[in-house]
Amino acid sequence: MSVFGLFRSRYSEACEAVVESDYDKVIDCCTKELDNGKTPYKLEALFLRGTFRFLYGYGDETLADLNAAISLAGDNKAYKATALIKRGSYYALVDQHDKCIESFDEAERTWPDNCDVYHHRGQVIYANFYIVGTFLK
Repeated sequence: MSVFGLFRSRYSEACEAVVESDYDKVIDCCTKELDNGKTPYKLEALFLRGTFRFLYGYGDETLADLNAAISLAGDNKAYKATALIKRGSYYALVDQHDKCIESFDEAERTWPDNCDVYHHRGQVIYANFYIVGTFLK
């Protein structure tokens, strides 16, 4: 039996694919879950699909999913801050440094006790300033 029990959904299949390292199924399962207009997993599916689109290098689609997750997260600081961090990292990769810092700043305001905000922002600054030399002027 699945670790996700009797309540099967395309989102639960996506989660199971992650557990089983079957990553190529994740985006498709999340998309099918989101096609169900009444899904209770909309935020989770957007976040997971956005994460995998980021990892697979899908630019505009990544940003669309992360922005939708940020908007939908409301007061859920864990999802909102983590999506903001991923969005900041995306902006760093596409050389939109002002938007990168804005995303990290918003993540910090959303969840100031989340050490990931500082870790990822530090990595971006280090990589772009010390290695590339273009981030800070």
